[in-house]
Amino acid sequence: MSVSSVGSTSNNVSTSSNSSSSSSANSLANTNAFLTLLIAQLKNQDPLNAMSTSEFMNELSALTTTQQMTNMSNAVQESVVNINNLYATSLIGKKIQYTAADNSTQSATVTQVTISNNNPSLVLDNGSTINLSNIVSVL
Repeated sequence: MSVSSVGSTSNNVSTSSNSSSSSSANSLANTNAFLTLLIAQLKNQDPLNAMSTSEFMNELSALTTTQQMTNMSNAVQESVVNINNLYATSLIGKKIQYTAADNSTQSATVTQVTISNNNPSLVLDNGSTINLSNIVSVL
């Protein structure tokens, strides 16, 4: 069993990250909108017919559930990005078949991986750069 050098692999990976996440900003906006509506409702409620404690707790529970689901969704999306990046780097040195820009199937060896905005691109020994979605098979 042969083991390739990890050092040579890490030299072929470059990254640039864009840490802005529109989904987390959108979630924060939804949370703030919900809290704004809840506060307005509490301020303007009829003092003789106030919101019941159970109704208030149900609304807070719904907010918490929504926040947790948003957090889980973000975690799953981050995991998918990490898995794609890991898969792309595992292809360095391997020969692949891919769909070229002219829709022909070609073969080449992956020499480098570049990661930009959490999207890995494969640089091939023939000078082409392709996305992971263009891979037909790993030879």
